[in-house]
Amino acid sequence: MKVTDLLNELIGIKGLVNQVGLNSSHDDWANMLAQHGFRPIGQGYHAQVYDNPKLDYVVKIFTRIDTGYLYWTRVCLGPLKGNPYVPVFRGKPVKLNDEASAARLEKLSAPTLNQQKLAYKIQLLLTTARREKRNWMDDPVVETMDDDLIRAIKYIQYGVEKYRFMLDVRPANIMDRNGQLVITDPLA
Repeated sequence: MKVTDLLNELIGIKGLVNQVGLNSSHDDWANMLAQHGFRPIGQGYHAQVYDNPKLDYVVKIFTRIDTGYLYWTRVCLGPLKGNPYVPVFRGKPVKLNDEASAARLEKLSAPTLNQQKLAYKIQLLLTTARREKRNWMDDPVVETMDDDLIRAIKYIQYGVEKYRFMLDVRPANIMDRNGQLVITDPLA
């Protein structure tokens, strides 16, 4: 999908990306998208998520240096597609310019306290196993997890080991889908 096709689908106009130049900030993107009904609903160091009440999905604009997120989108769209612990994407990420890309994702809710605790357990499980140089699968807490969650964690851990991404499973990077924990951005 071309950038103009994505933006046409989102807001029905062309050429918006030209209004936002290279080295643009979150504020530059927010100002441009606000003119068309989008509002920022979440922000990280390399990304910002926008909502438009007329659409049934959100748009995440992220920088090219966020290779951990690009890896995670590929995993979610590939081997983990259909896994309840990962977000549902609308198509593949689209390059907006040399520095930014956009992804469309299902709308989700803030995580519950129990989901936040589970995210903390996952982060602690993986960091402790790494620090102690042992297999995280040998930890007794894994026995309390279902196969889908274990599979998602395996891909997170693979990203940490293979690509040296930083583990970032925390409340800001998880969401809720009708009581289901969704891991949205576990790598930095």
